[in-house]
Amino acid sequence: MQTEINGQIIELSEAGWLLSPDEWSEGLAEKIAVSEKVPELTQEHWVIIHEAREYFIDNGKVEIGRASCRERV
Repeated sequence: MQTEINGQIIELSEAGWLLSPDEWSEGLAEKIAVSEKVPELTQEHWVIIHEAREYFIDNGKVEIGRASCRERV
């Protein structure tokens, strides 16, 4: 599976995950959001997106959703 951002082809897994995390960009995040029926990312979305990316960079894995939600309440 592939998508194109600013003329660059980005390779994705069958589930839509980036195969190379270095190819992530805010443009890609916006395109994924639209494909998930989120027409516009708010400031709150960006905070969560950037925190999730930091967690992945630091830990090499995706943060578990339930743990993440508990931390925000």
